[in-house]
Amino acid sequence: MKYYLPYSFFTSVIFCTIILCGSIAVSDERNDKQSAIYNKIKFFSWLVNDSPTVDRIMQSSDSKAIGQLSKARQLLDQAQSNYDESEWSIADEKISLGLKHMTSVSRKIKDIDRVNNSHRVLFKELKQHVQSFSVAFERVAEEKNNGVVDALLDRNKLNSFIERADALYQEGQLALANHELKKAADMVDVALRDARHKDVLLHELSFDSIDDEYIYEKKRNESYIMLISLLQDKQTVSDASRQFISKIMAANQQVVEQAEDYALSGDKVNAIRVLEKGTDKLSRALRMSGTSF
Repeated sequence: MKYYLPYSFFTSVIFCTIILCGSIAVSDERNDKQSAIYNKIKFFSWLVNDSPTVDRIMQSSDSKAIGQLSKARQLLDQAQSNYDESEWSIADEKISLGLKHMTSVSRKIKDIDRVNNSHRVLFKELKQHVQSFSVAFERVAEEKNNGVVDALLDRNKLNSFIERADALYQEGQLALANHELKKAADMVDVALRDARHKDVLLHELSFDSIDDEYIYEKKRNESYIMLISLLQDKQTVSDASRQFISKIMAANQQVVEQAEDYALSGDKVNAIRVLEKGTDKLSRALRMSGTSF
C-alpha cells in the first residue's frame, strides 16, 4: 500500500527550509559585520594608543593635536560600548569619525615634523656659517695686526648668542635657537665685512666732501659683492639660493651703473642714495646666503 503525503506538508517543509536558509544568511551577514567592526575597533585602538603617530603627537606638545587625539580616544570608547551592545552600525560611524580625526592630526604632525626637520638643517647650516666666518675674521684680524680691527668682533657677545642657541636647541625650541644663531651670523658677517675694508674705522665716518662719501658708498657696495662672491664659491650653496642671489647681484650691477650716471652728471646726492638702497639689498642677500650653509 502506498501512502501519499498531502501537498500542504511539502509546502510547509519548503517554507521552513526557506526560513531556515534566510535565518542562516542573516546570521552569516550579522557575523561578518560583527567581525568587520571588531577588526576596525582593534585597528583603531592600536592607532590611538600604540602607533608611532601617537608618539609624535605627544612629543610635539601641540595642544590642538593632543586635543584631537583625546577626542579620537573618546570615540574609541563609545564605539566599543556600541559594539558590546550589538549596535554595530553606530559603532562603525564612531570609528569612521575617529579615523577622520586621526588622519587630520597625522597630516598636521607630519607638517610639524617637516618644519622641525627644516629648523634642524638650518641650525646646522647657520652653525657652520658662524664658525667659518669667525675663522675668516680671525685670519684677517691677524693679517692686519690692528687693535681697531681686532675689536670689531665682540667675541663674548658672539659666544653668548651661540651658547643661548645651543641651549634652546637642546630644549627643542628650534625656531628660537635659529633666531639666536642668525644674530650671531649677522654679527660675524658685519665684523668680517668691515675688517676687510682697507680704511675700516680708522677714522670716524665724517667726510670732507660729498665726493668722499660717494667713494665710501662705492667701496661699501663692493665689499658686499666680494663677500657674496665668496659664499657663492662654496659648493654647499643650494641652487635655489644661488639663483636668487644671482638676481640680486645682477640688479645691483644696474644700481651701480645708475649711481655712476648720477655721479657723472654731478648729482652725487642721488648717486649715494641709489647706492645705499642697492647695498641694503646686498646685505639681505648676504644674510640669506648665511642661512644656506
